Amino acid sequence: MKKNLLFICLAFVLSGSYAQYRWEVSGGATFSKLNLDNVDTNRGTGFYFNAGYGYMLDDRAKTSIVFSLEALQRRSTFADTASESIEINGEPFTVRYNEGDEIKAFQIGFSPKFRVITGQNTDNFRAFFQVGPSFRVNAKVENGAK
Repeated sequence: MKKNLLFICLAFVLSGSYAQYRWEVSGGATFSKLNLDNVDTNRGTGFYFNAGYGYMLDDRAKTSIVFSLEALQRRSTFADTASESIEINGEPFTVRYNEGDEIKAFQIGFSPKFRVITGQNTDNFRAFFQVGPSFRVNAKVENGAK
């Protein structure tokens, strides 16, 4: 009974204020370098997928706050040769990065943003500025040959 009442209240709140909230989904290509601590990488390609839920702060949706979850696949190549010594379960291990080897990283994250839409008040495409941090973790990293 409590679950049903909670569901009804949640449905009422979400439908009663529907005009102020918006779901959004976006995705596309990305062209960037991987930011590694001690190794330079070249610019590579990848993709991103972003799904968010936003609150509109005015009647024309010119300003909003958006909370989104994102998935990002990046691919790059090493720009130089380097090696690094690490320990795995107390055992010393050397990782070698060769110039031209490919590295792939799959990242997931959370991204709260404040957004301001620019341009005329029409329903056509309008550019926007958004400001806010992205919190990402590496879900999978692959270091392979060319």
